[in-house]
Amino acid sequence: MAVHLVPPPVRVYRVARPTRPFNWSAPREPLPASEGPVFEGRRWDDPEGSFATVYCGTSPEAAFAETIAPFRRVSGLRERIFEATDEDEPDPTYDFDDPEGIVPVGYFERALGYALVDEDVRFIDVDDARTHNELNARFGELLEELGAGRQFDRGLVMTQDRRVTRRVAGFLYEHYRHEAMGIRYESRLMSDLECWALWPQAQVAVYDVDVEPISPETPALVEAAERLGVLLPPLDHISRVR
Repeated sequence: MAVHLVPPPVRVYRVARPTRPFNWSAPREPLPASEGPVFEGRRWDDPEGSFATVYCGTSPEAAFAETIAPFRRVSGLRERIFEATDEDEPDPTYDFDDPEGIVPVGYFERALGYALVDEDVRFIDVDDARTHNELNARFGELLEELGAGRQFDRGLVMTQDRRVTRRVAGFLYEHYRHEAMGIRYESRLMSDLECWALWPQAQVAVYDVDVEPISPETPALVEAAERLGVLLPPLDHISRVR
């Protein structure tokens, strides 16, 4: 019994700062201690916060969808944002009269980075039943500890509770980092979008890195925004951040 390993796509895409679109230099914060669900941080970050993970999509649409999804309109979001910050007045450069449901202008300071991936490397497919079997056999005590369920399955690895997914990521890295460069997973947003969490050792497998600017008229961004019900700002607003 073993995790299921899969080859990478020919190219991966991510929305990032244009100067260093593939940057492993900043690990996330460690997983906070909690008796209840934890939703902060990315799904497959290292739970100890000792190494960084770079998130990519197989397509530009996947990269855009994963980064604009937080801007979807949610009831009461505006109030929660202002309650969680000290901002008293809106910033006219980045804020609109109605900030919910629209991608902010500041998003367009980023670029679409893309790179080729060495075809000989492998990634762990966390959506595959063979990986779930291995997790059940070797890491099943996590579920009992968290009261998260009886067995690992597709529903469980799709959870938003980072106590589960980040701990799984840490286990997989500890035991399989010599066989794999990271994790392959299905987007929670749309079942046809595929994503990749690249561990630091994947730096040697990513090459021919390049970037292109993004705008409210970028086709893959327009498609992702339409599917997610997110609005894009007028093109003439983008000059404010360039």
